[in-house]
Amino acid sequence: MKKGEFVVLEKVKKFLQIFLISLLFAVIIFYLTSCIGYVKVLVVAPLSSDTKEAGESTVNGIRLKVDELNKSGGIIGKRIKVYVVDDKGDPDSATQSIRDVLSKNNFIGIVGAPFSRIAIPVSEVCEDLKIPFVTSVATNPLVTKGKEFSFRACFTDDLQGVALAHFVYEYLGLRVGGVFYDIDDTYSVYLAEKFRSEFENLGGHIVAFYPHPHKPVTVEFPIQKMLEKKVQFVFNPDLYVDASMVYTELRKQNFTGPVIFGDGVDAPQLLARIRKPFNVYYVSHYSRDSEKLIKFSETYKETFKMDPDVEAYLAYDAMGILATAIEKANSFDKVKIKDALENLTYDGITGKIEFKNSNDPIKPLYFYGFKNFIPSEVWVFGDK
Repeated sequence: MKKGEFVVLEKVKKFLQIFLISLLFAVIIFYLTSCIGYVKVLVVAPLSSDTKEAGESTVNGIRLKVDELNKSGGIIGKRIKVYVVDDKGDPDSATQSIRDVLSKNNFIGIVGAPFSRIAIPVSEVCEDLKIPFVTSVATNPLVTKGKEFSFRACFTDDLQGVALAHFVYEYLGLRVGGVFYDIDDTYSVYLAEKFRSEFENLGGHIVAFYPHPHKPVTVEFPIQKMLEKKVQFVFNPDLYVDASMVYTELRKQNFTGPVIFGDGVDAPQLLARIRKPFNVYYVSHYSRDSEKLIKFSETYKETFKMDPDVEAYLAYDAMGILATAIEKANSFDKVKIKDALENLTYDGITGKIEFKNSNDPIKPLYFYGFKNFIPSEVWVFGDK
């Protein structure tokens, strides 16, 4: 072999060595990024109770947001993995399952728990373990009251009760009514009391304030007694399953006046059970005219072959709030994430969600009726 050929061969060998080493490093980096370059978020939702539709919507909304974030590079260089706990609609089962999961895994936050009776004990676990929690649509004040690590993407029942009373008194112009609520549900009891207090402060009269048990739901007799009081309207702060039964019984007993629901009812859920709602109103967290919401709805329908509902909308925003706080903190440290949440502004699909030294956001409330059996916005409480 000539000297020149030997030099060329040595250069080729050296180049191949460098190339192979570079390739090895690339493979290692890819492995680290794809296999352990992720953070975990725990999702809590009812997937095996009578409100499993809301649970499925919650999970779907969060997965859409996570997919969107991962496609754009994740959060501060890390992809997100979602783990789901079925709360089964049972507070005791939910808290035990969550504690078991958290004891074996490191999660940067918890999202979901759409109903207050679950979200309240979840918030207590999060406070104990110092992990950020953003509930999607649990409105009871106790979810965040006195808590450092619990936040929400929705308004509270303190605000909702006041808004509902003003809607009935000012927009509908009614003065005498009845309230029918679930005595075993934290959300329903609190909102019923808040509504009655504010409505009577405005000058109205609640002449019937009747509870019903959570299970079995018995409505015929108390509704009969309520209608004997000649009420102009009925306010029912139940979740959509029971609310549909209450509405059906009211119409069966020939009550034609307005039936008003809280945010526990959303149009898709109600219309799945009542084909032609008449003189019905409910309060919600979003404007159906929002371009962002419309775009999300199209993606949701294409992905899941069904219409989204309030649980899906707010779950998507709740995940977005947590992700934005992490980016703002530029850290996966749970205390820093909590601190970032306290003064956060997030432009969500349900509108602007703003935290001002509070764990409860400032946002408007939208009231809907039905026009030709299609939800129609009729009134807004608060600034858009």
